[in-house]
Amino acid sequence: MAGDLERWDPLPLDEAVSLFLVPSPERARALQWSVCGGHALELHLGHSWRDHDDLDIGVWRADVARLPEVLDGWDVHVAAAGALTPWDGRALSAEESENNLWFRRSPTEPWRLDVVIADGDADNWIYRRDPSIVVPWSDAILTTTGGVPYLAPELQLLFKSARIRPKDQHDAEIVIPALEAERIERLGRWLPPDHDWQVLIGRRKAAQVLEDRQLGGNADVKLLATGRSSQAWACAADNRRWVVRVVKPNSGRRQSYRSEAAIRRLLAAKGHPVCPWTVTADGQASIGPALPGRPVEYEEQWSVSFAQGLGRLLHDLHRLPSRGFGPLENVGTGDAQVVPNATVLRGTSPSPELGVIDRWFHAAVWPFDGSELSSHPLSRLAPPLVGQVGDLELELRSANAEPFGVVHSDLHRDHLLVDPRDGSFAGLLDFGDAFVGSTAWDFALLHWYYGVDNARKVADAYSAGGDGLYQRGRLLAVAVGCYKLAKNPDDSTVADRLESVCRDL
Repeated sequence: MAGDLERWDPLPLDEAVSLFLVPSPERARALQWSVCGGHALELHLGHSWRDHDDLDIGVWRADVARLPEVLDGWDVHVAAAGALTPWDGRALSAEESENNLWFRRSPTEPWRLDVVIADGDADNWIYRRDPSIVVPWSDAILTTTGGVPYLAPELQLLFKSARIRPKDQHDAEIVIPALEAERIERLGRWLPPDHDWQVLIGRRKAAQVLEDRQLGGNADVKLLATGRSSQAWACAADNRRWVVRVVKPNSGRRQSYRSEAAIRRLLAAKGHPVCPWTVTADGQASIGPALPGRPVEYEEQWSVSFAQGLGRLLHDLHRLPSRGFGPLENVGTGDAQVVPNATVLRGTSPSPELGVIDRWFHAAVWPFDGSELSSHPLSRLAPPLVGQVGDLELELRSANAEPFGVVHSDLHRDHLLVDPRDGSFAGLLDFGDAFVGSTAWDFALLHWYYGVDNARKVADAYSAGGDGLYQRGRLLAVAVGCYKLAKNPDDSTVADRLESVCRDL
């Protein structure tokens, strides 16, 4: 049987197509069929790029019984569960994974054709691995200028995405960069957010943003960073450096590109070094010129000028017009240039505590979410800290207090830029996690990432209120550590850092 499974000599594509295209008197209604597999992808792009070791033709399950009208006299077997069973014309069961029929001229010859069973009803093609994916037949089956039907490329890639072989990866690398925008959007929406091909999809979207703005279709596009909800692409086009951010589908994160554009516009109007962004009309991508500078290092000591620039920016960020609490509504229009200065940034949570939980929703946010330290990874990795941290619960809750405002909340090294020439502040990036809450949280992040000395320098430059936020930030840095440990429960370095933060109190 193993030998049978391996003996293939696929029909040439044009010969197979001629079998299905030529009508016969018995076929009053045409079969619902299409070319599938790698051949379908090549038909869509109009050229070939690799050899094929089989040939797939898709046929609607309701039409399977009519296959003898086309392939009369062939030896036919059902291929399922790694075994071949002679087919007597019976209906094939989707529940039993009977989704392929193999055809050969006689039992002694190699297999020539694989008929893949397509599921659907009279109106729609249905993805058998996920019946929630429903596509009208008119969109699922496309036709070449020569009249050859073939499975739409995004659907074929969807099938290939479940178990990626080297040839599938090669196909994806050729096809995805050439797909039309609506097909890219559908494929991205159907794939998991962490699927490897989301990078190819993101690159295609970034290139499309550049093309739409006539910045060059041959721009050099390289992945700069990827987060839970967005990818950032560095692009060289039109003799300038650009950054394009694209939404990662199915991330579970609220989109905020328009709110981000409003924040950047308001801060840029005050003279702060932030990158002005333009948001695409559909809100799925944004583009702006890259800021100069390099990311800070966690261990470096900041210059006074760096701390002053960052302190003034945070001061003005925290005072932007806002209301409510938590992650921001996606306010504004598609174009950052027409967001009015009077924009009010609105949080989507009803209270300061829920705002914190909604912002850091990936893991437990002790003590604000009601979780217990007894079941926290801290009790396993650093048992002596449990009592010390637990004694701070009331103080931590009190630290999450006024003044409230727009908080950046994601001040890690890749988002803070320093001028390598003189150590001055060069810019703040990525407001995608901004939320409305206690402004002490930004000082908590400064404490966590950069230590008390750098946080103190920023507080001194912050002007009135900076000292109180500095002190509350030292406390809330403990909550930051508890969250990061809950998010990465086996990372002992986080526990070590939390112990250091507690010593600094």
